[in-house]
Amino acid sequence: MKRTIFSACGVCAFIAVFTALALFGLNAAPATAQDALTVKVQVSPHTIVMSNVDGSVTVHANIAYTAVATETVMLEGLTPYNTRPDVEGKLVAKFRLDEVQAIVAPPSTKLTLTGETTEGVAFSGSDVVNVRQL
Repeated sequence: MKRTIFSACGVCAFIAVFTALALFGLNAAPATAQDALTVKVQVSPHTIVMSNVDGSVTVHANIAYTAVATETVMLEGLTPYNTRPDVEGKLVAKFRLDEVQAIVAPPSTKLTLTGETTEGVAFSGSDVVNVRQL
């Protein structure tokens, strides 16, 4: 009789654990930053001259333009005035030089491009630019 009760309790415990796993999943942890995509970016010009008054800063990113929710693209919080695909279909984002000059400092600054894909997956990539006063 004691053996039957133990077996019944063991079966109940197994069912309880199985149900909990089925309802809550094995990996119920929320998404983390490691779920984000890292993309290669290249900032042009590679040297930002603080005395320049006109121009733009172009960021080329190794991610398909059609996969990007372009309204989410930012460079250190700055919104691009233009986004387009390059000849390979990759993302190109243009930023106003005066706005970028306001967030960089000599001798160099790391700039990070961020955004989301059309599927809602975050992406980011960084490049270091030289900064000159001249």
